[in-house]
Amino acid sequence: MKTAALLSVISLMLGLTGCGPERAHAPPLKEIGAKPALPPPQPESPPPQPVTPAVTAVAPVAPPAAGSEYGFLDPLVKKAAESLASQQAVAVVLPAFHFNALFQRFEVSQLGEDLADEIHRRLKEAAGDRGGALSPEQFKIQLKSTNRSLADLESPAAALQLAARLGARYLLRGAIRDAPDAVTIQYEGIDVSDASAWIPPAQKTFRLGEPFGEATFRRFKSASGQVALASGFRIGALADPEKPALQRELQWIISLAVDGLIVEGGANLKEGQLAVLPTQVPSQISFQKQMLALRRAVAAEKERLAKAGFDEAKALEQGPVRILGRTYGRLRDAENAVRELEAENTLSETGELRSTLSRIIFDRAEALGEKAGVEVIPHDQLVNEVMAFSREELEKIKDGVLDEKTKEYFQTKGAKTLLFNELIESGDSFEFVFQIRRLDNLKKVAGPLRGYLEPRFAEELRQFMKK
Repeated sequence: MKTAALLSVISLMLGLTGCGPERAHAPPLKEIGAKPALPPPQPESPPPQPVTPAVTAVAPVAPPAAGSEYGFLDPLVKKAAESLASQQAVAVVLPAFHFNALFQRFEVSQLGEDLADEIHRRLKEAAGDRGGALSPEQFKIQLKSTNRSLADLESPAAALQLAARLGARYLLRGAIRDAPDAVTIQYEGIDVSDASAWIPPAQKTFRLGEPFGEATFRRFKSASGQVALASGFRIGALADPEKPALQRELQWIISLAVDGLIVEGGANLKEGQLAVLPTQVPSQISFQKQMLALRRAVAAEKERLAKAGFDEAKALEQGPVRILGRTYGRLRDAENAVRELEAENTLSETGELRSTLSRIIFDRAEALGEKAGVEVIPHDQLVNEVMAFSREELEKIKDGVLDEKTKEYFQTKGAKTLLFNELIESGDSFEFVFQIRRLDNLKKVAGPLRGYLEPRFAEELRQFMKK
């Protein structure tokens, strides 16, 4: 039960929304980092019809104090507190947005920020330790740990995506619409996993001349018509510009994917060691194929000479030899050619990227595996032979074809399962595909998981790759 719950949380953090490009021959894949296809609600749109959520019965939760201008939020806060307490779930509470028609952007006013602070305070009072709620300030701080900032919070749809990135189950978001003599406030609860209604919306219009109307209207807009923007919660173009780092983005995608695979694999990964295969990158297919073919041809020639009675030292001096259509003066020259190709692969920009990604994946698998009781074969034990695997060879393995020599190699290392990962071009960017299969029959143990890299990182990644 605990494993299933943990996998559910990780799946939520992966953003399993079914978005992103699919290859025709590929099975449905879970996704990491894909943007939910949700159009941002426009300020003038009518509020959605209330939908009563299914809430597990729990002990009564004390209702928040009523009788203020925010009394209309009481039912929303009460239902949210009950739901969070019953599920031990986490909700993000964000300020209410308003739409600036002049600049065509969403903004946060001081009134919008005050509303979120009030809702968060009431939630904490009502739910106590039985449910979790992130305040706007906590949201802002934790956002940075996922390589994002308030500059990425440009719309209500972006709020949903970022809440999922933090691993929250629910989102409480609001909207403020103003008219010449009134201001309308609406808050709603959203299920982050599928963007469905979690808590029915609460809405109230404050009019000039009515109780609380004048004070609330002026807290949003001054007598001169200027909206008082929040001092500590500037979003989108108004936020301090912070460029997300490619390295941190790759680590975030890889960490969630590996975590998800190991949790999903569970006990099946504890029967033997896990071998982490190298990341395959688009521009290395032909290069790696050439390097691997030459290495195996040299090994085959050594084996032939050994059977003829030559020890290795004498075998290397034999020549001329013709290997893969090329003549070498001595077998040693062919072996040196293999080493030169290996050095070129290691020192090339693509090789550096591949090595870096493979190391990140291995380090994450080793760290989490140690906690989960999964033994991972040390990276250095596999790097020489396995780093030369071409994409074509891995595609064969994924299609259920594994030659006996390769299988025997992994078996001598103690491997029972294989972690595949590849980087493929997808539209105007890239995506990772991760999965774990058994060595003996190549049946799926976990995955596939797909990690989408946003287009803004694509050009920087291409700088590491040969074209």
